[in-house]
Amino acid sequence: MLLTATCMIAAGIPFAFGQVLLDQQTNTMAVGTLLTQPTMVPEWQKAAGGKMEFEVASIRLSAPGTALRSNVPISAQANFTPTGGIFTADATLDRYIDFAYKLFMTSEQKEALLAPLPKWVSTQRFTIQARAAGDPIKDQYRLMMQTLLADRFKMVAHFEPRLVPVLALTLIKPGKLGPYLRVHADGPPCNIPASPTGSTASIAPGAPADGSLEFPFWCDGETARLMPNNLVEWGIRNSTIAYLAADLPNLPPKISSRPVVDQTGLIGKFDFALVWEWIPPSNGATPSVTDAQPDLRGLTLEEAVEKQLGLKLKPTVATLGILIVDHVELPSEN
Repeated sequence: MLLTATCMIAAGIPFAFGQVLLDQQTNTMAVGTLLTQPTMVPEWQKAAGGKMEFEVASIRLSAPGTALRSNVPISAQANFTPTGGIFTADATLDRYIDFAYKLFMTSEQKEALLAPLPKWVSTQRFTIQARAAGDPIKDQYRLMMQTLLADRFKMVAHFEPRLVPVLALTLIKPGKLGPYLRVHADGPPCNIPASPTGSTASIAPGAPADGSLEFPFWCDGETARLMPNNLVEWGIRNSTIAYLAADLPNLPPKISSRPVVDQTGLIGKFDFALVWEWIPPSNGATPSVTDAQPDLRGLTLEEAVEKQLGLKLKPTVATLGILIVDHVELPSEN
């Protein structure tokens, strides 16, 4: 089955609650960041070493009703445990594309990607089992996946600069961070889990002095959960502001359909958390105020960004790198 089409991909992934999300998104991205050169190669790709390929790879249709656990999280996020060169994954082609190019898309951008493509791209899962030389890092597996998509799915793609409406994430006061945003080096190291909000555990070093919030459990992977009184807690440790910006459009309720870009000027790794009020559409109950924290009750997501992180969003336009998929086929046989 052949397809020749032009598809725009640009930054996100669906958000879920009630669990720790360890296999979602990214710290640096190929898409959703400002471009200064139309042909710029993403920094993560340069650092990973350029074109790479698996020594051997098998691709087969996944059996209905089964799901093979991926040993490398198929995500743009940085979380990763070395595998000794063994790669095993079970996902749809659109997720492999997200992984290979370290993409973060809003729901609207995901729809734009899927609209001209055959349905199997987002519905048919493929089991990929491969072996690589040495012990690659996660970004090197991404480069190998790019090569595999080109060789076996005959995928042809390129990046193209586009001027698009965005929301710019900026500091409210230059040089001043909010109470729930800190430089990662000022908090606990990654081998020490932080305590969850509302727990009786001692406050992690670097948390707000009043003890009102403790930073998320994990480094490199998101923590997300529903709390009492219709509050939502979300955050990540050892991440970047670019990642925070990319994920904001996917947090409920949607702030905007526009992608968010980082214009804070903050460089390096940070810990950040947000707590806001959200009533899921299936729950029409009036929020309870019993035992709710007065400083958090009633905050919208956008208000939480301002009061807790010291950041604000402003409408503007920016040139983003958009991945154009020109051609893709069902994979060749092993």
